Amino acid sequence: TNQNRALLTNPDGSYTDRAKIIIAHTPCGRFAEPEELFGTIHYLISDASSFVTGALSVVDGGFDAFSI
Repeated sequence: TNQNRALLTNPDGSYTDRAKIIIAHTPCGRFAEPEELFGTIHYLISDASSFVTGALSVVDGGFDAFSI
């Protein structure tokens, strides 16, 4: 999204060095699209998660697990 666009892309649309490092450490090999968060959000606001408390749902293409 626009929040991090200047950190991750150059004015010509190519990736910055920072973005290339992040993608190199992300098993999915790309950044997520905002719509890819919808499944987790839908689950958390639905009755399916009514007994879930204090859970951490990581939606990062495997970055967290791969970079540990």
